[in-house]
Amino acid sequence: MASLSASPVAERVLRHDLYYIQGGDVIFRVENYLFRVHRYFFVRESPYFREKLPHPAPPGEFSKGKEDSNPFVLEDALSVDFARFLWVFYNPKYSIYHANVEEWTSILKLAHQWQFAEIKSLAVRSLEGLEINAVRKIVIYHSYEIDRNLLLPSYTALTTREDPITITEGRELGLETSLQLARAREVARGPKSPGGLSCPSPVRVGATDLDVLIKDVFELPPRDVAGVILKAIHDGAKIIRAHLPTGKCGVGRIPLRAKSHKFVIMGNSPV
Repeated sequence: MASLSASPVAERVLRHDLYYIQGGDVIFRVENYLFRVHRYFFVRESPYFREKLPHPAPPGEFSKGKEDSNPFVLEDALSVDFARFLWVFYNPKYSIYHANVEEWTSILKLAHQWQFAEIKSLAVRSLEGLEINAVRKIVIYHSYEIDRNLLLPSYTALTTREDPITITEGRELGLETSLQLARAREVARGPKSPGGLSCPSPVRVGATDLDVLIKDVFELPPRDVAGVILKAIHDGAKIIRAHLPTGKCGVGRIPLRAKSHKFVIMGNSPV
């Protein structure tokens, strides 16, 4: 987590072009830039800043973060990220937030780091409306502890695509996620041949069964009672699947749930 401290300016720094606001009542230094903004936003939204920022000093008294010569230094943050973060508060378009994936990721990073819950939710909602490469989205959401149920389409895309996970993608995703993807891809394509090799075949499970498979392999927590029901269906299907015949090399639809029952499940909306 970023740290907050008061430190004299020992080298020449610049006032930020946009966010050195004359009416601001707290001065932050991020890298070699000074930001003068309104402490109100920080103490209103963030438990972290409510603890770290001191109460304003009476007129005429010295106060940390009040002068350019003694700003609060925000470490572990980049000035470009902090400027993007401040844009949420000072956006001139009034609740119309148009930004790209990189910009929203910067905002999400600092919102997570400094415990701005509402801004974090805004960033996630905005990212959900943008097209993001599956690997990149998984890395972002894992890094900032976003509800992994929102990654179901990304996990599915990497499970069902023809090309396997590359070495570069594996490094980005990490060992655990890469192994989970390998398992999901193997199960989705059918059992191994008598020689012990997986069949070079396309995905052989239906959409509903694939959802159950992904949720099981990636251990997605249930968001409501639907998750409990799906797990029960999946557990019961293990017994059924053991008695179903398969064709050559295991070709055939792989049932992951009891086909003799229908469930209509109403889930919650995403974030």
